[in-house]
Amino acid sequence: MCLGLAIRLENNMFRKRKAQQEMEEISRMLERVLNGECIQPGEIGYEDTLPAKIRYQIRRISEKNQGVEARITRERDETKALIGEIAHQMRNPLAGVESYTLLLEGKISGEPGRTYLCALEQSEQRLHFLTESFIKMARLEQQMIQIKKTTDALADTIFSAVLLVQKAAEQKADRSGSNRSGRDKSVA
Repeated sequence: MCLGLAIRLENNMFRKRKAQQEMEEISRMLERVLNGECIQPGEIGYEDTLPAKIRYQIRRISEKNQGVEARITRERDETKALIGEIAHQMRNPLAGVESYTLLLEGKISGEPGRTYLCALEQSEQRLHFLTESFIKMARLEQQMIQIKKTTDALADTIFSAVLLVQKAAEQKADRSGSNRSGRDKSVA
Protein backbone atom coordinates (compact mmCIF):
# COMPACT_ATOMS: atom_id res chain seq x y z
CA MET A 1 0.00 0.00 0.00
CA CYS A 2 2.85 2.36 0.81
CA LEU A 3 4.45 1.48 -2.48
CA GLY A 4 1.21 2.27 -4.35
CA LEU A 5 0.90 5.60 -2.52
CA ALA A 6 4.51 6.46 -3.30
CA ILE A 7 3.96 5.63 -6.99
CA ARG A 8 0.84 7.81 -7.09
CA LEU A 9 2.66 10.67 -5.39
CA GLU A 10 5.57 10.36 -7.82
CA ASN A 11 3.16 10.18 -10.78
CA ASN A 12 1.24 13.21 -9.50
CA MET A 13 4.46 15.22 -9.04
CA PHE A 14 5.59 14.19 -12.54
CA ARG A 15 2.30 15.47 -14.03
CA LYS A 16 2.61 18.75 -12.13
CA ARG A 17 6.18 19.25 -13.37
CA LYS A 18 5.13 18.42 -16.93
CA ALA A 19 2.16 20.82 -16.72
CA GLN A 20 4.47 23.50 -15.29
CA GLN A 21 6.96 22.97 -18.13
CA GLU A 22 4.18 23.14 -20.72
CA MET A 23 2.84 26.37 -19.22
CA GLU A 24 6.35 27.86 -19.21
CA GLU A 25 6.76 26.86 -22.86
CA ILE A 26 3.40 28.45 -23.74
CA SER A 27 4.42 31.57 -21.84
CA ARG A 28 7.69 31.77 -23.81
CA MET A 29 5.77 31.35 -27.08
CA LEU A 30 3.35 34.12 -26.14
CA GLU A 31 6.27 36.38 -25.26
CA ARG A 32 7.84 35.70 -28.66
CA VAL A 33 4.55 36.55 -30.40
CA LEU A 34 4.36 39.78 -28.41
CA ASN A 35 7.91 40.58 -29.56
CA GLY A 36 6.85 40.13 -33.19
CA GLU A 37 8.53 36.77 -33.79
CA CYS A 38 6.84 34.11 -35.90
CA ILE A 39 6.27 30.66 -34.41
CA GLN A 40 7.38 27.87 -36.75
CA PRO A 41 5.21 24.77 -37.34
CA GLY A 42 7.78 22.38 -35.83
CA GLU A 43 7.73 24.26 -32.53
CA ILE A 44 4.15 23.44 -31.61
CA GLY A 45 4.31 19.66 -31.27
CA TYR A 46 1.78 17.21 -32.62
CA GLU A 47 0.31 15.64 -29.49
CA ASP A 48 -3.43 15.59 -29.01
CA THR A 49 -3.40 17.54 -25.74
CA LEU A 50 -4.75 20.87 -24.56
CA PRO A 51 -1.28 22.50 -24.35
CA ALA A 52 -0.57 21.38 -27.94
CA LYS A 53 -3.87 22.91 -29.04
CA ILE A 54 -2.99 26.17 -27.27
CA ARG A 55 0.46 26.20 -28.92
CA TYR A 56 -1.22 25.70 -32.32
CA GLN A 57 -3.58 28.62 -31.62
CA ILE A 58 -0.62 30.78 -30.59
CA ARG A 59 1.07 29.90 -33.89
CA ARG A 60 -2.06 30.95 -35.83
CA ILE A 61 -2.16 34.25 -33.92
CA SER A 62 1.52 34.73 -34.74
CA GLU A 63 0.90 34.18 -38.46
CA LYS A 64 -2.06 36.57 -38.49
CA ASN A 65 -0.01 39.16 -36.65
CA GLN A 66 2.80 38.89 -39.20
CA GLY A 67 0.29 39.24 -42.05
CA VAL A 68 -1.32 42.32 -40.53
CA GLU A 69 2.06 43.96 -39.95
CA ALA A 70 3.11 43.25 -43.55
CA ARG A 71 -0.17 44.70 -44.87
CA ILE A 72 0.20 47.83 -42.71
CA THR A 73 3.77 48.36 -43.95
CA ARG A 74 2.72 47.87 -47.58
CA GLU A 75 -0.24 50.26 -47.23
CA ARG A 76 1.94 52.88 -45.53
CA ASP A 77 4.49 52.69 -48.36
CA GLU A 78 1.73 52.95 -50.98
CA THR A 79 0.25 55.96 -49.18
CA LYS A 80 3.64 57.68 -49.04
CA ALA A 81 4.16 57.12 -52.75
CA LEU A 82 0.65 58.35 -53.56
CA ILE A 83 1.08 61.51 -51.46
CA GLY A 84 4.36 62.26 -53.20
CA GLU A 85 2.81 61.74 -56.65
CA ILE A 86 -0.21 63.92 -55.83
CA ALA A 87 2.04 66.69 -54.53
CA HIS A 88 4.11 66.58 -57.73
CA GLN A 89 1.00 66.58 -59.92
CA MET A 90 -0.38 69.60 -58.03
CA ARG A 91 2.77 71.68 -58.49
CA ASN A 92 2.81 71.57 -62.29
CA PRO A 93 -0.65 73.08 -62.96
CA LEU A 94 -0.10 75.60 -60.18
CA ALA A 95 3.08 76.82 -61.87
CA GLY A 96 1.06 77.30 -65.07
CA VAL A 97 -1.60 79.32 -63.23
CA GLU A 98 1.11 81.52 -61.70
CA SER A 99 2.65 82.15 -65.12
CA TYR A 100 -0.68 82.98 -66.78
CA THR A 101 -1.60 85.31 -63.91
CA LEU A 102 1.65 87.23 -64.39
CA LEU A 103 1.00 87.46 -68.13
CA LEU A 104 -2.53 88.75 -67.56
CA GLU A 105 -1.38 91.49 -65.17
CA GLY A 106 0.10 93.49 -68.03
CA LYS A 107 -2.87 93.05 -70.36
CA ILE A 108 -5.91 93.76 -68.17
CA SER A 109 -6.74 97.43 -67.77
CA GLY A 110 -10.41 97.85 -66.73
CA GLU A 111 -11.74 97.78 -63.17
CA PRO A 112 -13.82 94.59 -63.57
CA GLY A 113 -10.82 92.85 -65.12
CA ARG A 114 -8.58 93.97 -62.26
CA THR A 115 -11.12 92.68 -59.73
CA TYR A 116 -11.18 89.29 -61.42
CA LEU A 117 -7.40 89.25 -61.65
CA CYS A 118 -7.13 90.07 -57.94
CA ALA A 119 -9.53 87.21 -57.13
CA LEU A 120 -7.47 84.91 -59.36
CA GLU A 121 -4.25 85.95 -57.60
CA GLN A 122 -5.79 85.30 -54.18
CA SER A 123 -7.02 81.88 -55.28
CA GLU A 124 -3.61 81.10 -56.74
CA GLN A 125 -1.92 82.13 -53.47
CA ARG A 126 -4.29 79.92 -51.47
CA LEU A 127 -3.64 76.99 -53.80
CA HIS A 128 0.10 77.63 -53.56
CA PHE A 129 -0.08 77.64 -49.75
CA LEU A 130 -2.16 74.45 -49.66
CA THR A 131 0.12 72.71 -52.14
CA GLU A 132 3.26 73.62 -50.21
CA SER A 133 1.60 72.51 -46.96
CA PHE A 134 0.63 69.24 -48.61
CA ILE A 135 4.18 68.71 -49.84
CA LYS A 136 5.57 69.41 -46.37
CA MET A 137 3.11 66.90 -44.93
CA ALA A 138 4.19 64.34 -47.53
CA ARG A 139 7.84 64.87 -46.68
CA LEU A 140 7.07 64.62 -42.99
CA GLU A 141 5.16 61.40 -43.65
CA GLN A 142 8.07 60.03 -45.66
CA GLN A 143 10.36 61.08 -42.80
CA MET A 144 12.32 63.43 -45.06
CA ILE A 145 11.55 66.12 -42.50
CA GLN A 146 11.87 65.28 -38.84
CA ILE A 147 10.40 67.24 -35.98
CA LYS A 148 12.89 67.86 -33.21
CA LYS A 149 11.70 69.05 -29.86
CA THR A 150 13.82 71.86 -28.42
CA THR A 151 13.62 73.97 -25.31
CA ASP A 152 13.79 77.44 -26.84
CA ALA A 153 12.20 80.47 -25.27
CA LEU A 154 8.62 81.01 -26.42
CA ALA A 155 9.19 84.74 -26.86
CA ASP A 156 12.00 84.09 -29.37
CA THR A 157 9.79 81.71 -31.35
CA ILE A 158 6.93 84.21 -31.45
CA PHE A 159 9.34 87.00 -32.47
CA SER A 160 10.68 84.85 -35.34
CA ALA A 161 7.13 84.07 -36.49
CA VAL A 162 6.19 87.78 -36.41
CA LEU A 163 9.27 88.65 -38.48
CA LEU A 164 8.33 86.03 -41.09
CA VAL A 165 4.76 87.35 -41.31
CA GLN A 166 6.04 90.93 -41.55
CA LYS A 167 8.41 89.96 -44.37
CA ALA A 168 5.58 88.23 -46.25
CA ALA A 169 3.33 91.29 -45.77
CA GLU A 170 6.06 93.59 -47.10
CA GLN A 171 6.51 91.39 -50.17
CA LYS A 172 2.77 91.39 -50.76
CA ALA A 173 2.69 95.19 -50.38
CA ASP A 174 5.53 95.49 -52.90
CA ARG A 175 3.59 93.34 -55.38
CA SER A 176 0.43 95.38 -54.80
CA GLY A 177 2.43 98.59 -55.28
CA SER A 178 3.82 97.37 -58.59
CA ASN A 179 0.28 96.40 -59.68
CA ARG A 180 -1.01 99.89 -58.82
CA SER A 181 1.81 101.61 -60.69
CA GLY A 182 0.97 99.45 -63.73
CA ARG A 183 -2.70 100.48 -63.42
CA ASP A 184 -1.77 104.16 -63.08
CA LYS A 185 0.18 104.01 -66.33
CA SER A 186 -2.69 102.34 -68.19
CA VAL A 187 -5.23 104.93 -66.90
CA ALA A 188 -3.02 107.92 -67.88
